[in-house]
Amino acid sequence: MRKITFCLMIMMMFALTAVSAQAAGGHDDHGHGHGVELNKGQIQAKASGLVAKIVEKGQLDPSWKQIKPQKAKETRNHTWLVTFVNPEIKESDKKTLYMFLTLSGEYLAANFTGK
Repeated sequence: MRKITFCLMIMMMFALTAVSAQAAGGHDDHGHGHGVELNKGQIQAKASGLVAKIVEKGQLDPSWKQIKPQKAKETRNHTWLVTFVNPEIKESDKKTLYMFLTLSGEYLAANFTGK
């Protein structure tokens, strides 16, 4: 009986060690999303696709669907800030759309303030 109990305890220790190792795997250094960090071109393409989806949901004027990113830069917060400027919009405070993405391209937010 002792041998069985001892073997079961050893097996449980190995199982717990394996679970802990799997849980720790896949962690990125920045803590902002999963996956591989995208480059500027990839981020701009991803942001354009997201703008198209927001337009399809009716949350942005349809003219935004044709607008290409004006610039993309990595922020101090380890996120991408992608800027779109739409000359067709009359209101000056709604001409520039700012989109925030993780370094791996996951959508965080979009607004007209850049904050």
